[in-house]
Amino acid sequence: MKQQARRKASAAVLAAVLGGAVVAIMPATEAASARVESVTSGPSDQAMVKMRAQVPLVKAASAIKAAVPDTAAGYTGIGLVGDHVTMWWKGGLPAKVATAVTAARNIAPVEVAPAAYSKAELKRAGRPDESRAGKVAEAHFP
Repeated sequence: MKQQARRKASAAVLAAVLGGAVVAIMPATEAASARVESVTSGPSDQAMVKMRAQVPLVKAASAIKAAVPDTAAGYTGIGLVGDHVTMWWKGGLPAKVATAVTAARNIAPVEVAPAAYSKAELKRAGRPDESRAGKVAEAHFP
């Protein structure tokens, strides 16, 4: 009789544990299913409108960037800023780049903004001083 009561108690505990596990798994599975649906349904209409609006900007920026040599002294960067392309440049534009900017303006609005530093200058400034390589700076506290 005691053994039969233990079996029933064990079965009840097992059922409760398994039942809880199923309940705990169901919401997670439903949430995962919802995530899969949102991923497979694609971007929202609002996102699609924004993406379509960027197509000419990307074309214009790509055309300009293709005209900029890797070693261009004044080039700082290029990006999509709001509804136009901005290229940051230090100094005067080389003729080839100026021509590319003019052509790109037929695709999308383009702004050439002055830059305080070129990309090359920024890279040089970010490199550690070779004379200090491997040395730990001393800290002085009052």
